[in-house]
Amino acid sequence: MKMAVSIDRRSLQQFRAQWAQSKRTVLRAIAAELYRQGELIMGESKQPYNVPIDQGILRNSGQVQLPKISPGTGRVRVVLGYGGAASAYAAYQHENLALRHPGGGRAKYLEIPAMERASVIGQEVGAAIARHLAATARGAR
Repeated sequence: MKMAVSIDRRSLQQFRAQWAQSKRTVLRAIAAELYRQGELIMGESKQPYNVPIDQGILRNSGQVQLPKISPGTGRVRVVLGYGGAASAYAAYQHENLALRHPGGGRAKYLEIPAMERASVIGQEVGAAIARHLAATARGAR
């Protein structure tokens, strides 16, 4: 028994367009989850036992930037940090292990929460992709 399978040019173009659209929506799902993870890290970092508190200026400068997806590579990037105009001060407070903080807080106030969360970020992104694909499949029925 022989069987021939062929696909015409139009069908192939439609498939490629649908594949590209699927890739974009999955990247957006990844970006949304990474942003959520960044917000969780920042929230933990802003706790009084993490970020040093004198007048609250440093704590209030913490932010998570919206995700950026590189069109060429599909790389998703979420940047979080402290300082803004006072970034040198934020870096000094973060890196200097000898500083004492009578108002609470510690050095590595962003790094420690990020490292603590690192072990679950991949799983959370995977779960977000699975939810997205399941929702997409339900919508396609």
